[in-house]
Amino acid sequence: MKFNEKKLSPGLQAVILIFLVGLLLIGISIIVLPRYLEHMANNHQHEAIRNLRKIYMAERNFHQENARYAGSFDELGFRPSGKYTYYLGEVCAPPEDGNVLPLPGDVASYVNNDKFQAVALSNMDEDKDLDTWTVDEKGQMTHVVNDFDKPHLKDYPSELRHIIGMERVGGRQT
Repeated sequence: MKFNEKKLSPGLQAVILIFLVGLLLIGISIIVLPRYLEHMANNHQHEAIRNLRKIYMAERNFHQENARYAGSFDELGFRPSGKYTYYLGEVCAPPEDGNVLPLPGDVASYVNNDKFQAVALSNMDEDKDLDTWTVDEKGQMTHVVNDFDKPHLKDYPSELRHIIGMERVGGRQT
């Protein structure tokens, strides 16, 4: 039996076309969107890595000149910027959006004459976990908590969950 599209009514052709476009969009969101989000998360995290390296280098230079570590970003002569909240001791450099994240109880930021540990924090996917990085006086960088490790649909930002139909409205999934 041969398929003849001319026998289909224009309304049915439109419904089939809409259905196929919908399938295509769902396929794209299932295959492409997770990879895109992972790429964006990696770019986001590279900001923390770059800024913490700059903090380490500035602290190392400051220590060579002053025999102690700088206790603030102003004293250090470097203020990190971007999407992360940065801590150097008790001093905080807020992110671009001004939403300062408090230090988690299990992560410390400190500065004294002989040691320091700077911390970078961000909430990348609107959950309770914070993407947490540290660097110390030895230049050792640690990714304490990866806030976007192997993302799941429920972890996507609300704007993207809405696009792919995962947003909850009034207690039920849309």
